Amino acid sequence: MQAVDVDRSDFHFIERVDRSNDPRRTVEVVRNLMSAPCHVVAHSYGAIAALMLAERHPNLVRGLVLFEPATPALARGRSSVEAHIAAMTPVFMRCEDSTISDATFAEMFLLAMGVEPKGTAEQLEAEGELLRAIVPPWKFELDPTVPSRTPTLIVTGAGDPMYGEIAEAIAEEGAEHVELEGTGHRPQDDRRATEHMKDFWIRSVTQRVT
Repeated sequence: MQAVDVDRSDFHFIERVDRSNDPRRTVEVVRNLMSAPCHVVAHSYGAIAALMLAERHPNLVRGLVLFEPATPALARGRSSVEAHIAAMTPVFMRCEDSTISDATFAEMFLLAMGVEPKGTAEQLEAEGELLRAIVPPWKFELDPTVPSRTPTLIVTGAGDPMYGEIAEAIAEEGAEHVELEGTGHRPQDDRRATEHMKDFWIRSVTQRVT
């Protein structure tokens, strides 16, 4: 996160824990870092692990901040979410097709996402190797009621309508939703995101005290 002051001893930044970035494995890694209740911040696919963590270990999660959460399972039936799943399913079905190079798979994946592929052949090859290893995000069963028990802030970039629909679905369960127009899929890189996050943390502490 470019907007956050990272020079803090009480922040842990979690990298991809394995090739598949399996949320279930990420939950284990993060849980082992938590010696006391913490705020959990996640972006995109990482939001799956964050919600799983809050469901399984509610006493350790003080609050969730989810940037553009890629959790379509929580918003099934909404038009943009279903369109996304329809576009991505044929791509995921070819993840084990050895006749398709990793670079070609990355191009297929990005185009289905509505993103123009960029980078060198080597970069696309590396990206494709990782993308074809992940589990489709809509395959994970998530508890939609987590935000009713755990303070949750959703921040979206007001770009892809799918993320807006997911945010709306989570907000219906009690989460706050902030749109930072023009920030695309990485609203966390905007300075305003840091201010919203800090304000959310302060209010979460105040609400618990009162």
